Amino acid sequence: MRFSFALLFISLLSLPFAHADVLILNDSGEKQVVHESIELLEDPAGNLQIADVTKHSVAEKFKKPGSDYFSLGFTESAYWYRFTVENP
Repeated sequence: MRFSFALLFISLLSLPFAHADVLILNDSGEKQVVHESIELLEDPAGNLQIADVTKHSVAEKFKKPGSDYFSLGFTESAYWYRFTVENP
């Protein structure tokens, strides 16, 4: 399971992120708020694969969560998250 999550995370870093804010890593020691940089896509059936979410027709459906802190509630949907990391 951890390997699958790591693979998914690494794969997501290579997605085209035209709309997401960039999460800039630095040595300041300040808290990094990932929520401000993510976009998500609900996959109600849980059928999407990495090849599917990288297609432009699906990738354009990613949306910002919309509030400072969000909750997806109780759901059986799968969720895809994406964000851009810049490490100067």
